[in-house]
Amino acid sequence: MSGLTWSVRTDVPTDAPANAPEHARPRGAAVRRIASGEPLLRNGHLLSASSVLTSVLGAGYWALVTRLYPTDAVGRNYAAISAMLFLAGVGQLNLTNVLVRFVPVAGARTGRLVARAYLAAAATTFALAVAFVLLLPEISPGLAFLHRPLVGAGFAAATAGYALFVLQDGALTGLRRAHWVVLENAVFSVVKIGAVVLFALVVKPGGILLSWAVGLAVAVAVTNSFLFGRAIPLHERAARRPRLATTPMQPTPTTGYIVCDYIGALCWIAATTLPPLIVLERLGAAQAAYFSLTWVIAYTLYLLSANMGSSLIVESATDPERLAQNCRRVLGHTGALLAICVLIMIAGAPAILRVFGDDYARHGTGLLRFLLLSAVPNLVVAVAVSTCRARRRMTAVIAILGTLCSLALVLIVVLLPVMGVEGAGVAWLAAQGVVAAVLLWRRSIWLGSAGGEKAGAIGVPPRVLAGFVRERLGWFFSLPGDLRLGRRLSSEVQLNSRGVESHVSRTVSGLLLIRSRGQADLVVKHPLSPRAHSALEQQYETLRTLSEDERLGEWRRLLPQVVSLDLLGTRPMALEARLPGIDASRVVRERPTAARRIAKVALAAIAELHEATGRVETVGTEHLRRWVEAPLAVVCRELAPCQTPHGAAAIDLLRRRLYEGLEGKRVLVAWTHGDYQPGNVLIDADPTRITGVVDWCSAHADGPAPLDARLFSLAVQRELERCEIGDLVVRAYRREGEAGFEVTGVEAGGATTVDEVSLLLLTWLTHVADNTAKSARYQHSWRWLARNVVPVLREVSR
Repeated sequence: MSGLTWSVRTDVPTDAPANAPEHARPRGAAVRRIASGEPLLRNGHLLSASSVLTSVLGAGYWALVTRLYPTDAVGRNYAAISAMLFLAGVGQLNLTNVLVRFVPVAGARTGRLVARAYLAAAATTFALAVAFVLLLPEISPGLAFLHRPLVGAGFAAATAGYALFVLQDGALTGLRRAHWVVLENAVFSVVKIGAVVLFALVVKPGGILLSWAVGLAVAVAVTNSFLFGRAIPLHERAARRPRLATTPMQPTPTTGYIVCDYIGALCWIAATTLPPLIVLERLGAAQAAYFSLTWVIAYTLYLLSANMGSSLIVESATDPERLAQNCRRVLGHTGALLAICVLIMIAGAPAILRVFGDDYARHGTGLLRFLLLSAVPNLVVAVAVSTCRARRRMTAVIAILGTLCSLALVLIVVLLPVMGVEGAGVAWLAAQGVVAAVLLWRRSIWLGSAGGEKAGAIGVPPRVLAGFVRERLGWFFSLPGDLRLGRRLSSEVQLNSRGVESHVSRTVSGLLLIRSRGQADLVVKHPLSPRAHSALEQQYETLRTLSEDERLGEWRRLLPQVVSLDLLGTRPMALEARLPGIDASRVVRERPTAARRIAKVALAAIAELHEATGRVETVGTEHLRRWVEAPLAVVCRELAPCQTPHGAAAIDLLRRRLYEGLEGKRVLVAWTHGDYQPGNVLIDADPTRITGVVDWCSAHADGPAPLDARLFSLAVQRELERCEIGDLVVRAYRREGEAGFEVTGVEAGGATTVDEVSLLLLTWLTHVADNTAKSARYQHSWRWLARNVVPVLREVSR
């Protein structure tokens, strides 16, 4: 093979506009993107890291406070801080969410947008704080110490400062400067800790509240010097560059958007800041202290969901077509992370609270566990609200947050007299669980459809979820048996060896794969299902044929060497000598800079097979039967999305498109691997040489040679971007075959005359059909169907 060109397009660097057209983005950006993480998850994780850092430092802060101040003082001061947070939340007019949503697309108006938001929020918050202090005797007698003139004025100023503190987070997030959110929160927390120790010696009664005011002043000054001195000017200069593509979503906030989002935000602010005040008035200052510090710990997990939601809004503002995909990505990724954190923190709840003192552990352990559990359904609520904000469905935002607020506060008032302070935790868990259940039941409220009415009808039927649960439960319960069987088989094949090492895994096709190391380095394969048995038979028939083909010459060294084969006995098993080399997919993930070299040598290697066994043919009826009709029959029979009326219509359109693009065209027909991707290629450590090609169960003696190269390039792109092949195919289909990479010269003599879109669709169809035929797991995988099958069918049916 000669003349290979392969490149990747990904997100722009921080000094280039996110909505720049693809041709304006610098090549080779994938390396930088992978080095710093996928933007959607990277920004969410940076914001979450900020929350975790703040929480850890906050725990240290409150641990100091509980030792420097009496319990009653802690309860009253925390209630005052909750009042400050509530007033700042109301006074900042929800402009934080407006900045998160509109700063990424504000362009040259960014500085003006942020400055106006600051002015409006600071003025409104200060006025509300002054009114609150003046009305304290009537509103909350427990906070009477704020009624003193000097303390009250400082409280009002600190509250206005906190509104700016919150707004600057929104501006930094919208500018994709989430690392500065980590820094500013660290500054705030460290200054606050130092101040509270100092004030404990000087002005002890109000030292807690005063330490917050000092920390806010320093953090706001430092952050805004960077924000207005560097970040915003860079963003505005980038927006003035020529050839910018305009985003399809409205780039400026409307009054309706701001008002509706503000109403929804007020509901959330009330739900999260009023409970400490309710506990203070109903159960007293000591119980308020126990609730408050427990709430500080549990709220860290709420911030994880909120931060990922903010990142979802930012990325969807510049790329709205990926909103549904990003939503599923956040739910899956954050859900797994959140579940682990909840389990660990529930187990360690007494130890965590003991940091603040034995009384807090004794009175707050049960409450903390209820609040931690409530963070799991809150993920669904947070993602649903963020999705509605990105889609501008503000009525749904008000409905979701209003229902949650009303339900939580009412249940707290009802349960506190009955269950004590634990009743607040039960109330939060019940409210979050009910709202999350309704949102999952009525997903159309917030997810909507991904395309037009016709395209949106193509989806994954609910019955697939039941099959997925059954399949995963079966895999879980079979795992111990697989491990025992694998170790036994490994010991049997290493008869005279001591200290046999074995690594046992089950592939998606139901094949037990044992890497056994003893006297010899072997790979043992034992089929556990009829499909796996059939695939293994086909693979070794292919290997036998290729190993006897003299045309391949030295290329046969790349084939797995079969030591023994018995597929007819009571325990069918194949034994291979393990090939040298490293899994290429692992190298691509760990060293993105090596992706280009890996692609070059891998595609050159498979081209040698094609040239040795290939011949140029004109596509006729028999070719279309094997390459189009056979895989279409598999997907229609096995995959639920293809069995709906709209799915069947999309399949017919796909068939017509492939017939038009293939029939009568010239193409290189040769031995093809069928599943040629980095996971099936072994390379040396350099990597400059292919040392092996494995997994030949999808090989075809008379396959269309161009498909191997295109599948490999798509698979490398998938590893670099952490996405799915279906996503890449949709993107390429919209650009008439250009998938962010180019493969040229991969057919002998440039023989192929088929257009790139037809080759792309045929590659996708062959890949999906082969996976489906190998394993029933794919037809039961909701995520795989939703990311690889449904988007392509929708795109074809447009």
